Amino acid sequence: RHQRVFDFGDQLDGAGKSYLFLTVDSGSGFRAAFSLNGADDGFEVGVPTRIMPGINKLRHLAVVVDDPTSTLTLYVDGEGEGSVQLPGKLSDLNTVNRWLGRSNFEEQPEFRGSMCEFRIYDVALDAGQVRSSFEAGQNYDFAP
Repeated sequence: RHQRVFDFGDQLDGAGKSYLFLTVDSGSGFRAAFSLNGADDGFEVGVPTRIMPGINKLRHLAVVVDDPTSTLTLYVDGEGEGSVQLPGKLSDLNTVNRWLGRSNFEEQPEFRGSMCEFRIYDVALDAGQVRSSFEAGQNYDFAP
């Protein structure tokens, strides 16, 4: 049901323990989440959207983790959909698994879609930079 676009972290007994992921669910939209101690109540924080993926619809998704402010922000098609305060730093994740289209939770299905590009930067992009990346389209030579 919750297909992972990406999932970075580790697992314990078939469930994510520490992770950062982006998921898509055809029933509820996109969601980014972060945890250092699993999905139990109080450990996971996330940003949900009500934006549906759509069939044969290209979406620009950006998850920005800003370590100095300890925030995670989710953007869809260049627009900020929300932010959440993180309970730790990105460097606190145990990134044994760095998966595209696969989850640290064994019961979650693999991603059933296409990815045109996947980018990772070593700085947190601001809203203007994410918007510029979206407006420029695919294969944009973007250097923050």
